[in-house]
Amino acid sequence: MLGHGTFGKVNYARNQEGDIDHQIGRHPYIIHLYAKGGELFNKVAKGKLQEDLARKFFRQLINAVDFCHSRGVYHRDLKPENILLDEDENLKISDFGLSALVESWRQDGLLHTACGTPAYVAPEVISRKGYDVAVSDICSCGVILCVLLSGYLPFHSSNLMELYRKIGKADYKSKIKESTWFRTGWRPESEANEAESSDEMVLVHEAQDNKKDAGLFKFEGAKEGRKGYLSIDAEIYMLTPAFHLVQVKKTGGDSLEYQKVFDEGIRPGLEDVVWAWEGESQPRLEPGRQQDELSSMSSSQERHSEQQ
Repeated sequence: MLGHGTFGKVNYARNQEGDIDHQIGRHPYIIHLYAKGGELFNKVAKGKLQEDLARKFFRQLINAVDFCHSRGVYHRDLKPENILLDEDENLKISDFGLSALVESWRQDGLLHTACGTPAYVAPEVISRKGYDVAVSDICSCGVILCVLLSGYLPFHSSNLMELYRKIGKADYKSKIKESTWFRTGWRPESEANEAESSDEMVLVHEAQDNKKDAGLFKFEGAKEGRKGYLSIDAEIYMLTPAFHLVQVKKTGGDSLEYQKVFDEGIRPGLEDVVWAWEGESQPRLEPGRQQDELSSMSSSQERHSEQQ
């Protein structure tokens, strides 16, 4: 006996004569291939794998997942613990307890049941807005590849909600810079200069009406990002001499890079002059020019209504 699980015993059987039905007799058995190599997780737990070995496992994993998908079967819980190895270290996918069939799809072609192991699930699974189950399986494969090559999870937190936040925002930190291999001949100041220049924005076009103190300003990243140069438009509308409405939007480049520039550059830089941000509750009015200006606007509107 190899072990005893929740639903029964696990025995090791060897078919020597090819008459396995006769040996089983009247007892009901479920027969599985014995994966003598154990879980893939046991290999990764000892540290990252060599690139050639990781490539071999990942290639077999993708081929196995592709085969399942071609038969209308989707795993939904791919992780190293559910990947077994035979005595020749050939990969075998196991534990299809959370798998789904094509018949499970809704009319929108998506699945809506969130399941899987949190550290390996795709962001769209967490969002609970429906997900393409084939794509979510491939996303889990990508996390597995990261684990094979680095030895650690790209998204990790002891707090489940914080983990979901990191996955949803692609907020991960790589430990590659901590390795001896990376730091050999490395000068920290050069990285600092590169980080500073990557977020630098340059004014490339200005169309301003000086009489109205308004206009359109176009900014472009000084360096090419993941999806080309980041481009931002800032359009200014003058409501009163003391109040302006500024609309900022991304017109090109990567959304994550734009969010970083907005959160770390634009928003803190305008903190002293911005009265309210779109989508936030309107702050309490402060005494002074803002209150006087709003009173003036209100009085002007009342006079205009009386004249009409």
